[in-house]
Amino acid sequence: MKDLKQNSQKSGRKPNIVHPERELKNEDDGGEQPLVLIAWFVLVCLEELGWRV
Repeated sequence: MKDLKQNSQKSGRKPNIVHPERELKNEDDGGEQPLVLIAWFVLVCLEELGWRV
């Protein structure tokens, strides 16, 4: 039984690794979070460079 569970978990994780673009197209899984993180990262970088937003 344990072997079957491990195999199902591995097969479930492989598509995410092989096809990362599927995660990017998936808006149902909180697709807005990466945009928020990128925006925050850009703001932090601008502040470090001396820009005031």
